Amino acid sequence: MADAPTGSEGPVTITAEQHYYLALEAQSARDFPEMMRALRLASEGGNLHAQETLAMALLVGERFYGKSVKFNLCEAQMWARRAAAQESEVAKFQAIFLNRLAQARLAADHCAAWDRAMHKRP
Repeated sequence: MADAPTGSEGPVTITAEQHYYLALEAQSARDFPEMMRALRLASEGGNLHAQETLAMALLVGERFYGKSVKFNLCEAQMWARRAAAQESEVAKFQAIFLNRLAQARLAADHCAAWDRAMHKRP
């Protein structure tokens, strides 16, 4: 599913909401790499429910989804904040919880390493 589908008039545009539903289908099929790909596309497109779901998936990571989904507190926090900015009550709770976790020393080290990797800094 790496390429956009094509119709008789060329490539078909998939909305953020459609990516979210594709992520849910992938989750049901236990295709977790595809679930994460679709959740990220939907989240980047501003889909509130995808942002909430992606934050939770990144928080539970491998414990729930296996090796294909890595725990990432910092990215989870980012998506929860974006959803909270859209007035999501779920994400507001997630953000409070994640902020408390981020105050721990281990979390601070994890977030610093993640930030360096995202911005390609030593």
